[in-house]
Amino acid sequence: MLEKEKIDKIAHLAKLEIKEEEMDEVRENLSEILEYVEKIKEVDTKDVDFKLFSPVRNRARKDKVEDTDEKTKEKMRAMGKNKDDYFQVESI
Repeated sequence: MLEKEKIDKIAHLAKLEIKEEEMDEVRENLSEILEYVEKIKEVDTKDVDFKLFSPVRNRARKDKVEDTDEKTKEKMRAMGKNKDDYFQVESI
């Protein structure tokens, strides 16, 4: 079972307030969840194609170059931080 200190740390990181009278129940529940996760880790999934289970597909679009209209250029100039009709941004 999880120690109280670990639960306090998890609660702090998750910005949760756990009252002292709830601590035993929370310890029990979290311990059960972690035990279940350990059981799931034992399942061999190396031959499973997980793409079959997800309907989400990457829908990338082609990049295309378009001329900037004069109205947009005026807005960019008004905002400052532009150079040669491009937005100038801080480097990361």
